[in-house]
Amino acid sequence: MKTMRQIIFAGALLWFSPALLGQTDENWLAKLAEEESLALEALVLYPEDIREDIFIACGHPELLVRLASLQQESAEKFELLMQDKPEDLQEAIWDLSRYEGLIPGLAGLPASDKSALNRLLQDYPEVIHKRARDSWQKTPSLIREAAFLMERAETSFAALLQTYPPETANAFHNLIEYPELLSLLHEEIRLSIVIGDWYARDPAYIRYLADSLGTVVARQQVQELEDWKNEVDRQKELGQDLSAVAADFESSYGYDDQYYAGNINDDLYYDNAPSEQIEVHYYYHYPYWLGYPYWYSFPRWRPLPFWYEVGFHYYPGRSLVIVRLPSIYFTNWYFSLPQHHYRYPRLSRHFINHYYGHRNSTSSIPTSVRVWKQLNREVVNDNWLRDDGKLEYRLGEFGKFEEQRLRYNDKNPDRKLSPAEFLDKKTRRYPDLEGTTLNREPSPSPRIKLEMPRERVTEPRVLPSTKPDKRTNSPKPASIEKAKDIHRNTWTPDRKIPTRASATQKTGKTKVSKTTKRKKTGTP
Repeated sequence: MKTMRQIIFAGALLWFSPALLGQTDENWLAKLAEEESLALEALVLYPEDIREDIFIACGHPELLVRLASLQQESAEKFELLMQDKPEDLQEAIWDLSRYEGLIPGLAGLPASDKSALNRLLQDYPEVIHKRARDSWQKTPSLIREAAFLMERAETSFAALLQTYPPETANAFHNLIEYPELLSLLHEEIRLSIVIGDWYARDPAYIRYLADSLGTVVARQQVQELEDWKNEVDRQKELGQDLSAVAADFESSYGYDDQYYAGNINDDLYYDNAPSEQIEVHYYYHYPYWLGYPYWYSFPRWRPLPFWYEVGFHYYPGRSLVIVRLPSIYFTNWYFSLPQHHYRYPRLSRHFINHYYGHRNSTSSIPTSVRVWKQLNREVVNDNWLRDDGKLEYRLGEFGKFEEQRLRYNDKNPDRKLSPAEFLDKKTRRYPDLEGTTLNREPSPSPRIKLEMPRERVTEPRVLPSTKPDKRTNSPKPASIEKAKDIHRNTWTPDRKIPTRASATQKTGKTKVSKTTKRKKTGTP
């Protein structure tokens, strides 16, 4: 039986009558509904005023394309500007760029005028003052160059909008505050064109469909979180596993929590995250014109505090308290390392059972399990993953098998083996994997990349937060953050759009990556 969400999707993409569309058009729209359903869910979770801006922007796909080209050019130049700078300096300048007007303000200050600097910083959170002062004193030329790039991009943006009506210009100005959204509209340009056409034909109806779908998705997300909480509360051992895994995650990926909040306490998780820390992490995004830091392996327009990534607070002497689903970064990291399945088979089983209970969800856990299954479909299938009392044992065996296969491939780069090929060689050692092979063809490209490098990467990546809403001067609704979660969860490494070359590729220079372990104050 079709779910309400499927019915609304069908209505959203097939509301044109046969008199307006031929059978071929209907089939094409149905296919688009299936392919782009995740992106559509992200769009409808935005509040009504932002959705209106989305509809207007979708009516001008040529402007979305030109805007993306302008952003790509500006971001490339910023990467070139930053590539040979020390790591800590890059982190500082990129961080300062998240505060609107701060870099241009610093660039315009007279040299050594500390009183003017103090007046400027009064308008920004105190936590960023030290980093701003240090950067202004040590690297004024770099700040001026960054400010110039931002100003030139803004000038070009204004020129692009000159020939458009005020309503369109205002919509695009508003959407600049949502860089992940502008990127999504460009990446899913087919869907954007269809939405723009709907809006031109019948704006009232497309508003109604967006409201209906948004309500359905929001309710499903609330129910999924409730189910996640109940399961962790019911099985106390899962909390222990989550705490242990989160500790491993924290030791592998440094965060700016120490810079922003100081030493909150000696625990990894804390009762009440300082409000300023939440504000700085949560509301301030990297600017659209400069992009997000190149060392992130996939779109990450804003850093988040550690508790947000793992999805819970920890109260010493008590059970952990689930506050949200873990982030896609955490669940991807978990499934990218096969040793987790034999170290924490109970948690792996829990993730998998949650996936089967919410197979249509676009949240982090179902997304990561879905892709993990797809990547390992040569040896893992639905029957093998049935929870028959022996699933934990099979998961442990799979973890050891996959770890050994990856180790073999590292030692034999010219003779790498697929899971099915490696299983043929090791059948006796892994009897519970024998006979599970469904398809020995190469696995299709997944919807999201699972690997998360520990060092900065300079490989090509797809271009694709948030501050208080300027229109209301208040934090953005929680639904916006849920929409951003879907943006992160729908990224795919094979987007059919031009990818931005890294600074290394553009110049031919080789950036020496650091092999030392990153500091606690570093960027993940």
